[in-house]
Amino acid sequence: MKTFSKIIAVAVCVLSLSAHADGYRVVELGGGSPSDIPWVRIITNQNDWDDLARESYAANGMSPVVLCGDTPMGIDCMASPPAVDFETEQVVVGGLGLQPDSGHNMVVSNVFASESSGYQYVGVMDIVPGSGCATLPVVTNPMIAIVVEKTDLPLRLGFSIATTSCDILTLDL
Repeated sequence: MKTFSKIIAVAVCVLSLSAHADGYRVVELGGGSPSDIPWVRIITNQNDWDDLARESYAANGMSPVVLCGDTPMGIDCMASPPAVDFETEQVVVGGLGLQPDSGHNMVVSNVFASESSGYQYVGVMDIVPGSGCATLPVVTNPMIAIVVEKTDLPLRLGFSIATTSCDILTLDL
């Protein structure tokens, strides 16, 4: 019965990590992380967002990088980054830098803004593979882009690490 309880607890944790609360959304840029070291940027306008998309595609080996709307038809180009309303939204984007294997992932852990706290908070969790996990021996460079409400409050960023357990669980029914 203990094993079954562990499975339920893990399922609840996974569901809570992947849930999207009101006030934010995670978007994909389609390229790779533009930095080999841990980094974070706050994007508040379309020009910076387009520039980051170009850097992201260049990191994936696409060069030269031009947006499809910037070039005549027939020339290789990348799609525009996901739409963001920079009048009411901003993007918190960052990466872990180079990681030694395939088991790393980034998820949103918490997002809130409150006048009483005096700040807007964005929390990100690095999910790392545990010692018993099978991973591929390839260098990865995880990145996440989180669209949040634009406020006048200062932004605080939080970062935590969780380790995936890959122990085999059995059900004793």
